[in-house]
Amino acid sequence: MKKSPKKIKLASIEHGLHKVYKDTYQLLNESFGFEIITDITEGRGRPEQLDLLEELADTVSQTALCGLGKTAPNPVLTTLRYFRPEYEAHVKEKKCPAGVCKALIIYSIDPDKCNGCGVCLRECVYGAITGEKKQAHVIDAQLCQKCGICRSECKFDAIQVV
Repeated sequence: MKKSPKKIKLASIEHGLHKVYKDTYQLLNESFGFEIITDITEGRGRPEQLDLLEELADTVSQTALCGLGKTAPNPVLTTLRYFRPEYEAHVKEKKCPAGVCKALIIYSIDPDKCNGCGVCLRECVYGAITGEKKQAHVIDAQLCQKCGICRSECKFDAIQVV
């Protein structure tokens, strides 16, 4: 028995809705994964979130209906596999070994390297750097926005990320 065009169209619509539902579910999971990564990079991460992130990425990869969905979690899975100690440093020690997560770093001036030239003081638009000419300067961590301009302008490599 041959299916009528209406039944074929209805089956096609049902399949499309099912795909949209699955892709929406996948998208929600991916955004949830984004929230976990944001928590980790902003110092709010918890140890159990690392396992949850890995499980979530694995599930999305295995259940996605399209090629993009299947490969979207690969960067997360790869970095978890090869750089897990860095993730753990973010979560357990609240430190960023690479020195790039703004919430987990502090800029400081090494008084042994700083000659008080004032370049960093002038370049800091937030007024976070203080000090007298020809004396070591200091960064106020409360005022510092961690933009990195002072570090890039210092010719004496006196500004460090801690």
